[in-house]
Amino acid sequence: MNYKEIINRREANNEIKSGTAKNYKNVIGRCLEFLNCDVVHFFENIDTCCKKLIKEFGLKVTERNLISFSAIVKNSPLSEDVKNNFVKMRKKLESKLTSTLNDKSEKQKEINITWEECNAKIDEYPYDSIEKLIVAMYVLIPVRRQMEFSRIYTRGSQDVPKESTGYIDLLSEKPKIVFTSFKNSDKKGDETVFIENKFLLNLIFNSIITKQRDYLFVDSDNKPFKSVAAFTTYNNRMLKKIFKNEKMSVNQLRNIYANEDQNFNKIISKSKDLSHTAGTHVRHYMKNQVIPPKITKNTLENSMY
Repeated sequence: MNYKEIINRREANNEIKSGTAKNYKNVIGRCLEFLNCDVVHFFENIDTCCKKLIKEFGLKVTERNLISFSAIVKNSPLSEDVKNNFVKMRKKLESKLTSTLNDKSEKQKEINITWEECNAKIDEYPYDSIEKLIVAMYVLIPVRRQMEFSRIYTRGSQDVPKESTGYIDLLSEKPKIVFTSFKNSDKKGDETVFIENKFLLNLIFNSIITKQRDYLFVDSDNKPFKSVAAFTTYNNRMLKKIFKNEKMSVNQLRNIYANEDQNFNKIISKSKDLSHTAGTHVRHYMKNQVIPPKITKNTLENSMY
């Protein structure tokens, strides 16, 4: 049984993309090299093989790697019993993984607060307070990085100052925040977040009407912060005050959001919410992450199972 031929056929039939096919072959090759077995032996001894992988690489990596093996099961000559056992193993590992991912991360344990409790902070402050606006901006849309709110222009999309990090357009058909300056913005271009939460929309509108200003967050003179560092100092001070915790920060909020009720299948959507890759999400927010050993291209190309 040649797993590469099965994957190549699926790619040729446009069932999977070339990049995905390459990744599947790499993952399967690495696992089989570590186990020192062929692909048929892997499937026929799925319990034993998975125990070895989990012991060496951890539950999360093993479960994720089984996705690659899933790509060849349906079109393989394996017996139905072997195929069914593989499906049972995937469900078993996914169930275990989901339960462990609901645990708090080490960073989240430092402040001992849930995402639900973060949301509840909105109700603790007066409607026209800056505290309420700050909390709402960070929890009612996916948590943005610190610098991205440092200079958000409030007067729409026309004549946006070059020094801004984005702008709010409340009068468009779909009210939105457009971020123009953020990590990797030079490669990604602008990012648009539509303000679908009506409470947040009304809160922003009320805030900038009640206290006229060019930027969403301003200093004591109603002027934009002179630098990202100045805004960071101000913002962190406010978050510590709001949450009554000296360890609270934007990074902590991102960690809480990323980890709260984190089902493995939500990694892609949450990584998009936080504006980074799924790989970055796994490395920074998932616990006990271990990457399988690398093999050379030559080893992979010569491994025909």
